[in-house]
Amino acid sequence: MIPGILKLFHEHLALGIHASFERTLWKVRKFCIFENMTSTIKEFANNCDLCNRANTKKIKPPLGKNIVPEMPFLVWALDGAGPFPITSSGNRYVLVGVDLFSSLVVLKCIPAMNTENTIKFLWGNIIAYYGLPEAVLTDHGSNFDNIEIKKMFSEINSKIIYSSPYNPQRNGASENKVKILKKILSHSCGKLTQVDWDEKIPLIMLSMNSSLNTVRKFSSFTIVHGLSGKSLADLQFNKLTNLNYFDGYDSYVTRLIQNISEIHQTCLNEIKIQRSKQAIQYNKDSKETLIASGDIVYCRDKTSVGRKSTNYSFRGPYVFKAIETEAAESVASCLSKEHEKEILENRQYVKALLKTTALLGRQGLAFRGHDEGESSANQGNFVETVHLLTEINPDLMKNSRANIGIHEKIKLNLYPVIVMR
Repeated sequence: MIPGILKLFHEHLALGIHASFERTLWKVRKFCIFENMTSTIKEFANNCDLCNRANTKKIKPPLGKNIVPEMPFLVWALDGAGPFPITSSGNRYVLVGVDLFSSLVVLKCIPAMNTENTIKFLWGNIIAYYGLPEAVLTDHGSNFDNIEIKKMFSEINSKIIYSSPYNPQRNGASENKVKILKKILSHSCGKLTQVDWDEKIPLIMLSMNSSLNTVRKFSSFTIVHGLSGKSLADLQFNKLTNLNYFDGYDSYVTRLIQNISEIHQTCLNEIKIQRSKQAIQYNKDSKETLIASGDIVYCRDKTSVGRKSTNYSFRGPYVFKAIETEAAESVASCLSKEHEKEILENRQYVKALLKTTALLGRQGLAFRGHDEGESSANQGNFVETVHLLTEINPDLMKNSRANIGIHEKIKLNLYPVIVMR
C-alpha cells in the first residue's frame, strides 16, 4: 500500500510530477502518516529512475593542490582577453601573463589569438625579461594547447599545466587580471576612443603593477624590486625618490637585499594563509566522488545538450566495471566476445566511451576501496585500466542506497557520471 501511495504522490502529473524528496514528503504528510515515513520517502525519491535521469544537481569536486611558488618568476599564469573592437593598429586581443608569486602583470596587444603570437609573447615579453619559468599554468585555449607550444616548453625544460575546463578556478590569477583589465578598459574607453584602446595598455599595466595587492600586502613592483616605483603622482607632487633615503651605494645595496628578503617572506606567508582560507571555504560544499567496480551509475546523454532539449539529461542506469589489461593490448580487445554479453545493445555507446576513458586510470581517479598509494594511477606501472558501462535493469535500483554526485570530468569529452550506492 505504501509504495502505491508514494508512487501516486511522486509521479502523478497533477500532484507535482517527480518532485523533490522534501516536496513529496510535504504532500504525503497532509493525508497520511506511517512508520519511518521520512526515511522511506527519501529513499523512494532518491532511487527514482526517471528523477536520476533528469538530475541536474552539480557537486563540486574538492579543491586540488594549489601551486605556491617560493620566489618570483618561477610560475606564470597565462590567459587571453578579447575580442575587443579592432583598433587603428589592427589589434583585437590582449595576452595576459601573471607571475603567481608577485602578481606582476604583463600585457601585450595582438591582432589575432594564435600560436605564433603566443610564442612571441612568451619569448619577447616574459622569458627575455624574467628568465625561463619552471612552469606555466593556462587553459585549453587553442593558442595554448597545441603541439608547437608543448614542443617549446619541452625544449626549455619547463612544464605547461592546463587547468580543467570544469575547474577554471585553478587558473584564477590570470582570470582575475582579465576581469580587472576589462573593467579598466570599460571605464577609460568610451565610444569615441574604442579605436585606440591598445594605446592605453602600457598605462594600465603600470597602474595594475603599482597598486596594492591586498593578499600580498605590497604592490607587485615592490615585491619584485624591493622598492616602491615612482608613479605619476610622485611627479605631480615632486616626491623624493627612494635613493634619497640611503647614505651611499653600499647602504642602498644592503638595505635593498634586506627589504627584498623581508618582503618575499611576508608575501609567501600571506599567500599560504589566503590559499588555506580559500580551500576551507571552497570545500564546504564540495564532495569527492569515488567510483569502484560494481557501482551503479548514470551517464550524461550528449544528445540532450541544449536548453531546448526535453530529453533526460542522463541515461542508464549502468554498472561500472574496471578491467585491467596489459598496456600493450589494444583497448578494443575489451569489446571481444568475452564481454559481448555485457555490452549487448549498448555496444556503440561503450565503444565511443572507451576511447575517452582508456587513460582515466592514469589521471589520478580515486577508486573506492583503494589507497592513493596503491592505485595504478600513482604507481606508474604498465597496467591499463579500462572502464565499461553496461546497461542494467532499472528494477535493480530498488534496493540500492542513493548517494548522488557528479564526478569531475577528467577529459573534455568525458561523460560525467552520477554514482548510485
